[in-house]
Amino acid sequence: MKKLYQFNIPISKTVDRAVEKEIEGKKVKVLEKVEEQENKFYFIKRPSRSEYESAEFFYDKQFGSDVRGGILTKSEIIKSFSNEDVEIKKVYENYANKENELQRVSLLEKTEENILRQKRIQQELLNILIDIQNFELTKSSVFDHTAESRARNRTIFWWILKLAYKLDKAKTDDKEEEVSALFEGESFEERLASYDKILELDDKHYNEVIQR
Repeated sequence: MKKLYQFNIPISKTVDRAVEKEIEGKKVKVLEKVEEQENKFYFIKRPSRSEYESAEFFYDKQFGSDVRGGILTKSEIIKSFSNEDVEIKKVYENYANKENELQRVSLLEKTEENILRQKRIQQELLNILIDIQNFELTKSSVFDHTAESRARNRTIFWWILKLAYKLDKAKTDDKEEEVSALFEGESFEERLASYDKILELDDKHYNEVIQR
């Protein structure tokens, strides 16, 4: 299984270990309980093509559900602000116009003049985008609750629950490594229930795993 990212978290465990001691002048071996450190390995799986398609479907489903539930879209929020502020309206309109201009120029013959023109438009787009981002940051309480933002955040969570795995047994010369999903279940709802169950344990080790 291909991995995007792997990490380990040490865990303490108590084991019985034979220790040699001298008792009444004789050396004998006795079992003592000792603390040992063991590394537990976790990783994020590299997604497959079908998983990308499933994520897109999940996003669209979540987005549609939020819109039907009355959550405003980003374009509706922007339209509302544009109706109240002429300057903001001009900024968004300018960005849309520059995007259209860039698309037209990119279809032209790749002459030196057209390449320079394309670079100039890209820089202008970047400057406008910075203004837009600064504006949306000042209104983050509104833009963070659009249908797009909610669907995006939910889809990120879908990815986490889908791609988080733990290494059960490392690879040896004659055996492949054994892995299992960190969050059990086939559907998003089942994996979400598994996630909640782990949180309820309030286990220090698993809390760190989830944070990572």
